[in-house]
Amino acid sequence: MAIIRSVIILFFLLPHHTFATDINFNLGFNRGGLNTRIEVETVHASNINLGGYIHLSPKKENKSSPGLTSIGAYLKPLMHQSPVTVFVSPGFGLHIYDTLEGDSKSLLGPIFSVGSLYFISHQISIGLETTTMWSWFGDPTGSISSHLAMLKIKFTL
Repeated sequence: MAIIRSVIILFFLLPHHTFATDINFNLGFNRGGLNTRIEVETVHASNINLGGYIHLSPKKENKSSPGLTSIGAYLKPLMHQSPVTVFVSPGFGLHIYDTLEGDSKSLLGPIFSVGSLYFISHQISIGLETTTMWSWFGDPTGSISSHLAMLKIKFTL
């Protein structure tokens, strides 16, 4: 239920009344299990999108992998070659890091994604994405999360 509320909030915070709006669902796995990210972005030019995201990585119960909840914003330059789009996506976010010791820490830092999308139709596309999140402010610093491949499903409203 919290994810649905977050998507609704992100949808209304972004200026979607004059631009096309995309909703992206990302699914992937790491040592902690299933990772999900929901992105809401607006198309500001034919090759640049601006968006916001919420990312959820569960904490592994046997304490082999920390948990992570992240919310932030990103810029996504796109390179189109029909029917494929390739993108790089730098951004910045607030990361809530659940340590292996059971503590929860608030961290600030960048997020960087690279991926590609294959357009099935004008409104639906699928693709793969790799994402890394870092902490610049807070402890620990450095890379706190890396996802080699996340399935990305994009809907254009």
